[in-house]
Amino acid sequence: MIDEIHLQYPFMGSRRIRTELAKKGHNVNRKCIVRIMRDMGIGAIYPKPKTTLANKAHKVYPYLLRDIEVTYPNQAWAIDITYIPMAKGFLYLVAIIDWYSRKVLSWRLSNTMDTSFCIEALEDALQHYGPPDIFNSDQGSQFTSTDFTEKLLDHGVRISMDGKGRWVDNVFIERLWRSLKDVNAQLHSAFIGGQEIHRLVRLDFGGRVFFADVGNGWPALNLFPAYEGVSFECFGMTYRSVVTENWVRIFHQRQGKESLQMEINVTPKSEAEIQEQINSRYTSGIEYPFSTSLRFSLIVGNAFLFLRGNRLERYSMDSFSTLELREKEIPSAINSEFGFDVSSYFL
Repeated sequence: MIDEIHLQYPFMGSRRIRTELAKKGHNVNRKCIVRIMRDMGIGAIYPKPKTTLANKAHKVYPYLLRDIEVTYPNQAWAIDITYIPMAKGFLYLVAIIDWYSRKVLSWRLSNTMDTSFCIEALEDALQHYGPPDIFNSDQGSQFTSTDFTEKLLDHGVRISMDGKGRWVDNVFIERLWRSLKDVNAQLHSAFIGGQEIHRLVRLDFGGRVFFADVGNGWPALNLFPAYEGVSFECFGMTYRSVVTENWVRIFHQRQGKESLQMEINVTPKSEAEIQEQINSRYTSGIEYPFSTSLRFSLIVGNAFLFLRGNRLERYSMDSFSTLELREKEIPSAINSEFGFDVSSYFL
């Protein structure tokens, strides 16, 4: 039966195969499944991204934690990136951990391996816990970039980096990743304006459920738990969630006005249901609320840019600005502000 599941779902590893077997009434120990898969010569098939990509142009700092006893909080922090495999593709997860308490101080999810979501996690940790004495990372280009290292140097933090290929230098956060591989991530849907048209990610971990909004639109960078309401600020905007029975309702406040952004029914959905909704998104008579005007959004540095029709909005933690564009100015604005050449689409 394991080979049948593998043929139907080649992306599944031993944990998810164990879950599938349990659904069919077969309770099998995961170690047994690992052994059988090894004997059969099969394993999960999916792209495994290399999360540590060095940039030879960036400065590499020496490793400072060898033979040092960490005896108090904020003495040493560590950061790393891993990936969470999904049915189709994967998400990147960055986390910062305190070496003394093993507490996760900050984290962010992203669908790209850029530097910005790492900087956001760092800024969040610095804001809530103050700067550490030593900050350790691997030699990935996100952490050796000038934008990232300057944040640390501006706060008087000593920068430490693992030796090349030495995962053991960052052993505590590697242990965290090993635990997080038990996260079950899958697509989910949400209601906007009473219509089930938005996509997000459902994360099942440690018996608790969280939702991550990784779609386009407003940048909700934190997870929303399904068991309690949360509130946080992001680029000068405020997000607030309310949990009632099987629903999570997320409110979005900007420029002093709060509105209901989306509603999430926490009941799990099958991949077939989600795929059917995606396929019929524009063909089933659903009035998609953003189909009548151009929408373009992107996080650039410490600002969130949102182009809606002819209106360009710029949000940051301490400012907000708008710019009304004439139609012929839109292509050049997208090029200069977002870094994309779309002139051929406006011919």
